Amino acid sequence: MYKKKTFLLIISIGYIWIGFSYFTEGQTELVVCPFRLLTDIPCPGCGLTRGIVALLHGEITKSITYHILSILITIAMLGFSFTLCYDYITKSFLTEHLFKIVNKCFSYWYISVPCSLIIICIWIFKILGNSIL
Repeated sequence: MYKKKTFLLIISIGYIWIGFSYFTEGQTELVVCPFRLLTDIPCPGCGLTRGIVALLHGEITKSITYHILSILITIAMLGFSFTLCYDYITKSFLTEHLFKIVNKCFSYWYISVPCSLIIICIWIFKILGNSIL
């Protein structure tokens, strides 16, 4: 039960942040990424919030431009939210079972290593893209 409350709190904070970003798009240049604030280099996740907000505005190509994984992350957030609501209504443990399945999948090197390499490649392209501009 503690894990569900923690997950619910985290996902709620994420939705609040995306809601804030959705309604203040273009009005603020607020940077909250500690890595970027300290190094002036974008982290691997930089652009995800802008990508999700662009997707919510229906701008798919702009969303992909901000971060190529924003569509996948949006689908995962929505799916996770629906399973949390389903668990709350039915008093089941679907979210916990799905979490265990995903955790088990990423424990295999042939899944975790390629995913990590993809994220590293995206990060390198983001760094090179910033240095070119």
